[in-house]
Amino acid sequence: MTILTKIEGNLKELPQVQDRSRRKISSALRSWTIGGVGEAIALWALYKVRFWRIVKPLLIQHRNNDEMVNISSFVSPNQLRQGLCWLPNADELYYKKKILTEEQIKLTFRWDFLALKIQKEIGKNKVFPCLIEVKTQSKVKPSEDYRLLKKRDFSREKEAGFRIFCLRVMLKENWRFEVMFEEL
Repeated sequence: MTILTKIEGNLKELPQVQDRSRRKISSALRSWTIGGVGEAIALWALYKVRFWRIVKPLLIQHRNNDEMVNISSFVSPNQLRQGLCWLPNADELYYKKKILTEEQIKLTFRWDFLALKIQKEIGKNKVFPCLIEVKTQSKVKPSEDYRLLKKRDFSREKEAGFRIFCLRVMLKENWRFEVMFEEL
C-alpha cells in the first residue's frame, strides 16, 4: 500500500489555509474544528452527568410556492454520527407529544443541545427540559463568545419552563480537556 500524503497538525495551532480568493481562512477553520471537537466532548459530559434524551435542535426550511415553510426536527447525536436521520425519531416524538409546546419548540433552534434533567422533589421525580450552549476554548481565559453569552437575556426561555446551561469545554495540552457546567 502506498501512502500518498501524510499530514501532521495540532488542533490548537491549525495551519493557515487559503481559499480561492487567496484570503486566509484559518480562523474560520479553527473555530469550526474546535467547535466540533467541543460538541463531541460536551455530549460525552452530558451523558456523564445524567442528562437524557439529548438531541440537536434543527430548523429545516423549504419554499412551498411563495411561502416559506418551517419544519422543526430534533436529531439524536447517534443519527448524525451514522448519517441516518429517520424523521421523526422516538426522541422527537417524545419531546413534541409529551414535553414541549409549540412555543417552546420555537425557542430551541439557536441552541447546541436540548436535553432532559431529572430532579427529585418531595418524593417525586420532576423532568426539566434544558437548553444547552457549548463554548469551546483552547486558552484558560474565557472566550469572547462566552462573555457574549453571559450578557444575553434568557427570560423568554426561562418563562417557557427551560433551564439554561452553558458548558465550557477547555482544551488543554496532550488532548486533555476540562468541562465546566454553569446554569445561567
